[in-house]
Amino acid sequence: MDKFIRRMCHAFLHTVGDIMTGLCERISCPEAEAKIQARCDELALVLYSMFIEELDRQLREDREAREGWTVVRDDGRTASSLMGELEYSRTYYRNEETGKHRHLLDDVIGMTPHARLTPAFRAKLVENSCEAAYGKAGERTGRCEVAGQTVMNSLRKLRLCQTWNNGASPGEKKRRVRALYVEADEDHISGNRNRKKRIEPKLVYVHEGRKETGSGRGALINAKYFGGVYNDPDELWWEVHRYIEQTYDTSVLEAVFITGDGASWITLGMEFVDKGVRLPDLFHLRKYIVAASHGDKALASKLWKAVDAADRAKTDALIDQAASTAATNGQSKSVERCRAYLSNMWGAIENRQRRLQETVGCSAEGHVSHVYAERMSSRPASWSETGADIMARLRVMMANGESVSGYVLTQLARSLPAVRLDRKRAQELRSGMRAKVIAAEGCLREQLGNVPVLRGKTSFAALALRGLRDCMAI
Repeated sequence: MDKFIRRMCHAFLHTVGDIMTGLCERISCPEAEAKIQARCDELALVLYSMFIEELDRQLREDREAREGWTVVRDDGRTASSLMGELEYSRTYYRNEETGKHRHLLDDVIGMTPHARLTPAFRAKLVENSCEAAYGKAGERTGRCEVAGQTVMNSLRKLRLCQTWNNGASPGEKKRRVRALYVEADEDHISGNRNRKKRIEPKLVYVHEGRKETGSGRGALINAKYFGGVYNDPDELWWEVHRYIEQTYDTSVLEAVFITGDGASWITLGMEFVDKGVRLPDLFHLRKYIVAASHGDKALASKLWKAVDAADRAKTDALIDQAASTAATNGQSKSVERCRAYLSNMWGAIENRQRRLQETVGCSAEGHVSHVYAERMSSRPASWSETGADIMARLRVMMANGESVSGYVLTQLARSLPAVRLDRKRAQELRSGMRAKVIAAEGCLREQLGNVPVLRGKTSFAALALRGLRDCMAI
């Protein structure tokens, strides 16, 4: 206990000393803030290391909790934490039956034998890597800088599942809506082994429509996101299906509008969603029409109006007109791609015309940019398929408002027991600290009157010490 009190007092006095030095040297507020932050982290490290060592002491004294394990020696250990380099000692044990050796404290606090990061630090690294490159995340997290490779390894160790995509819990009342909207698209990122190979993390989100936010912009109502690199799209659509079944009362649900481009994996969703109605993504529709018009704005306008009205005959005639005026091989290919796309999506185009009052548009392209691209493809970067899948799923978690660090900590600490200091020991620490502080106050009160600076001319140090002396006298 004396060691604990001495270490804490030492850190605290360093903090106070730096503040006093700052007053005397007239340092700026930002400099003072940085010094105070550093000393507070030092104090926090002392407290945390002593807390860990107290847990080790309790485990060592509780023979029932460590039945079969005998003490061999004490070992020191360092680990990177959010507050800085953590140093603590723990007991090394030997199992009498198996002859194996281990540090039982590591099992309690979640440190594997060769780990260099505390669980909380690792969780924060993962969370920060969702916003910045691995190397940047390692620089910005806590006071211990780690390499980008370490950050990547932290992600690779995650065992991701889709538990956060569950809908209403058992007994919770399901939501009742007449229509749901499912929008889908994918991002395109470079692979790091074969840069010509494109990795395509998929994104699907379900919502109940749009509402005005009062700033000329809209927001989705009760949006739920799903995504990742799914080599088998069936898995993704099963998750969407289960979410809808668990969250909504399907007996009152009249239609589920599925919107996206002509990708086959999006069309596949019709097989998994009951009462599904396929709709076109207007962004991609316009893109094909503009490309097929090869700069002729009048032709593009006519073609768009014909498609918007679902007039198949007029659309075909305008496509033929565009083909006849194509001047290059590239323009001819654009026309044929548009013809194939419109043919593939014509059923969805007719659905939109018939149910125009129920549609709300599609913002899948923007959501892919916000959820995936700003971290994964908007800057020059390459990914492995495993890394891309993990990052995509973590970004989906963030889009759903989930705490990434909270999820990682839950996973890392799933098997950790709840720990606490016993009441008697905690009371001993409090009483010992109080006694030390009272003794220190008495000593300081006696010595303050003999400090030469108090008898000299007025200075910042003299004012501060006089204030301290007068406060203690009261």
